[in-house]
Amino acid sequence: MAGIPSSNKPKLVLRDANAAWAKNLFSSGILQELSDVNGIIFTYTPAMMQAAFSANYGTYDTTHSVYQQQYYVNTPNPTISMQAYFVSNTIEEAKYNIACLHFLKTMTKMDFGSTAGLAGTPPPILHFSAYGEYNYKNVPVVVSGVDYTFADDADLVTVDVDGSPISIPTSFAVSITMMMQQNPEKVSREFSFANYASGAALKNGMI
Repeated sequence: MAGIPSSNKPKLVLRDANAAWAKNLFSSGILQELSDVNGIIFTYTPAMMQAAFSANYGTYDTTHSVYQQQYYVNTPNPTISMQAYFVSNTIEEAKYNIACLHFLKTMTKMDFGSTAGLAGTPPPILHFSAYGEYNYKNVPVVVSGVDYTFADDADLVTVDVDGSPISIPTSFAVSITMMMQQNPEKVSREFSFANYASGAALKNGMI
């Protein structure tokens, strides 16, 4: 079967979508466009998706030795990077893309200030899924980077968002960097080398 079924399209959604604060997030304003899924379904296949896995080792510095022995320290959280494309062929697509960009930026912010409802709360944990359960399925992540450029030669479209005219390029790319954020208790309860090797752990978001 060629292509990507709709169920395998990359998506980035709130993990705690049923929380009161999460429902309020999408109830009005720019992000209302994303209320159906509580986040983003990437309509176009990302130009690039990269995951980095590594293991940290230390070295036994044995005196007068030629080859040193390594000892395992830990396995750091993998990072996921992707370059997503957003294209506006219609007014509705432009509104959706404006909301997507704002959502990504919002996910890098904590709750802060004298009017904050949950002051001190860190940026939300999201679920990232893409390309089927043996690749990425509900991987808990935090957004650590969002980079984009509006080129000076890009065609622009202007749409009304909450009574304000907002202009956006008809096509643009966004580089997104995510870091996995697992629940320590869940890892202790569910992870094992055999479980990971069989692929069962992948279905539970442990890439």
